[in-house]
Amino acid sequence: MAQPKFKADMITPRANETFIRAAAIADSPHASPARMLQDSLETAFNGDTARWSARRSAAFIVSFNLVAWAMIGTGIMRLLG
Repeated sequence: MAQPKFKADMITPRANETFIRAAAIADSPHASPARMLQDSLETAFNGDTARWSARRSAAFIVSFNLVAWAMIGTGIMRLLG
């Protein structure tokens, strides 16, 4: 079995470099692109903007599909009949 080229205990940290480590409970969050995306998504989903209710959305979807399929059916009947 081949030995790994570097072992973790052989690595000595340098003052000007940062290493990846698991977050501790005492760590404070910092601004990152992922954190900003999560915050903007939370604002978008939980904002105070006027939104349709689920019942109104379902009614719109059902009525749109009924009209679309009726138009498709009518078009097919006119082509064949």
